Amino acid sequence: AAAAAAGLAAARALYPQRPRGLLAAWMLLAFAPPLLLYAGQFWVEVPAALLLALVLRALARLDPARGGVTPTRGALLALALPLIALPLLKLRFLALALPLGALAALRLRGAGRRRRELLGLAAVTLVALGLWNFWRYGNPLRMYGGGDLAIFEVPLADQLRGDFGLFFDLAFGLFALAPVWLLLLPALLLAIRASLATAARVGGDARGLAGMGGGGTDPDRRAGGFAPLPELAALLPYLLLIGMRREWYGGWSPPFRYGVALLPALALLLPPLFARKRPHPGLNFLCATLTALSGAIALVYLVHPAWAYSLANGSSRLLDELAGDFAVDLVRLLPSMVRLRPASWLVPGIVTLLVLGLAKLGEVPALDGAGAPGRAGRVRRQRRAMGATRFVWPLAALALLMVWSGLVTVAARLPTTRIEFEDAWVRHRGGALYPERWTVDRTRFSGGWAMRSDAEVAARPVAGGTTCRLSIRLLSAAGVEAPLNLEVRAGGRLIASLSVPSAPVGDGPGNRGSAGGSAGASAGAELSWVTLEVPPFALGAGETLSFRAAGPPLEGSRSFLVLDRAEVAWL
Repeated sequence: AAAAAAGLAAARALYPQRPRGLLAAWMLLAFAPPLLLYAGQFWVEVPAALLLALVLRALARLDPARGGVTPTRGALLALALPLIALPLLKLRFLALALPLGALAALRLRGAGRRRRELLGLAAVTLVALGLWNFWRYGNPLRMYGGGDLAIFEVPLADQLRGDFGLFFDLAFGLFALAPVWLLLLPALLLAIRASLATAARVGGDARGLAGMGGGGTDPDRRAGGFAPLPELAALLPYLLLIGMRREWYGGWSPPFRYGVALLPALALLLPPLFARKRPHPGLNFLCATLTALSGAIALVYLVHPAWAYSLANGSSRLLDELAGDFAVDLVRLLPSMVRLRPASWLVPGIVTLLVLGLAKLGEVPALDGAGAPGRAGRVRRQRRAMGATRFVWPLAALALLMVWSGLVTVAARLPTTRIEFEDAWVRHRGGALYPERWTVDRTRFSGGWAMRSDAEVAARPVAGGTTCRLSIRLLSAAGVEAPLNLEVRAGGRLIASLSVPSAPVGDGPGNRGSAGGSAGASAGAELSWVTLEVPPFALGAGETLSFRAAGPPLEGSRSFLVLDRAEVAWL
C-alpha cells in the first residue's frame, strides 16, 4: 500500500496537470498484478518499489526542465535516504541506486553545496557498506564475484533471453501475468516521439530530452507530459543485471519478482496515454480487451494463489490446468524463454505490432486551420466516440473468445513436432517429475519425467502424415543388475522395444536417488543424456503414442530412466 501511494505521489510530481491520466495509471499500479499478488508476500522487491517511488518523486522536483528549484536540505534528505536504503536493503539494488544517484547529481549541477553533500553521503555509504561486507563475508560485494558483474561478457542471446523473458515469458513475464501492462509499448513510443519533438522545437537543447515543459499550452506538452525517459534510462543497468542471471525469472515466487521494484517507474509512462476523457476507438478497444483479460487472470490467481507459482519448465501452472482439460499442446504456441521455441520470438513481435497498430488508431487527429479543431470535427468525433464506447466491452469479450477459440483450434490441428514428456497434456501413469518440484535453479537441468519399471506416459499427437519417425532423448540410471527397456506403442501396437544403456560403473542408480520424487539433481549433472531412434512406422490420425519402461521386477531395485522429449518427424 505504501509503494502504491508513493507511486501516486511520484506521478503527481511528474504530471501536475494530469489528474485523470495519473489516477488511471495509479489504479493500474495499485490494483493490477503483479503488485496485487505481492500484497501478501514477503519479498525484498516490494520495499524496493517503495524506495524507488520516493526517489522518482524527489528527482521530479529537482529537474530544471520541469521547473525544479534549488533544494533545501530536507528535500535533499528526501532524495538521499531512499537512495542510500536501496543497496542496504539488497546489494543488487546498487544497480538502481548508482545510476539514479548520478542522474540526481547531474540535476544538482547548479547547486554546488547540495551536490557535494549528496556525493559525500553516497561515498560514505558505499565505503561503509564495502567495509562491512569485507569484515563480515570477506568480500566487499558479499556473494558477488567479478563474473557476476561482467555484463558485457554475457552472450547477447542469453541477455536477450532474460530481458525478453521478464516481459514476454508465458509463466514469468509481466505481459503474460497482466496483459494490460502491454499499454507500456504505445506509451513509450508516445513519450519518445513527444520528447524528440520538444527537443527539436527548442533547437536541440539537451534539456528537452530530460522532460517536457511545465504544463503550459504547448500541444506536445499536453500530448506527452513530462516524459520520464532519463529515469527509465537509469533503470537499464538493473535490467541488464537481472536479465543476465540464469534465474532471471526470480526463483520460487509469483511472476515478475525481480521487476516488481521497477513498477512505479514503468507506471510513470502511462498518464499521457490515459489523459483523454474519451479515448479514440482503437485505444479504447485495446484498453478494454487488455483490462478484461487482466481482470480474468487476476481473479484466477486470487481464487487459486498457488497457481501463480510456476515451474521453470517452459509452461505455466494456469496453462497446464487448461491444457490438461483439453489434452492439446497449447504451450508450443506461446512464448517461453526457459524452453525456447519458434513462438518465443514470433509471438512477442506479433503482439507488439498488434498493440501498436491498435493504439495508433487512437492518435490525436490532425488540427484544422489555425491549430484548433473545427467545431464540426469535434462534434463528429464525439458522436463516433460515444457510439463506439457503447459496444467496446461486448466487442472486447467477443475478441477474447475468438482468440481463445482460435488458439485451441490451432493447437488441435497443427501437426505435432515435439513431445515434452513432463507437459500437462501428456498422460502419466506412475513416475515423477524430474528434477523434483522444488529443486533450486531448475534451469541448470534438463527437465523430464522419471519412470521405473511399468511406469508409462502417453500422448495423442496431431498427425502431419501417415508415417512418423521418433528421436527420444532420455537419461538412464539403470543398473546392470536391473536393465530397462523402453517400449514404444502406437494405438496399442508394439512398435519398438529399445534397450536403455546402463549407468556407468561407479555411477550406479544406488547413488543417484530414486524416481519417486527423490531423484537428486546431481543425477542430471553426472549421468549423460542419450538419444534413441525409432524407425519410421505408421500412425493413424487420433492414435495414441505410449512409452513404457519395462524391466525385471527386482525387489529393491533403484533403476529408472528419465524421458526428456521426443522429436517427431512426419513422412
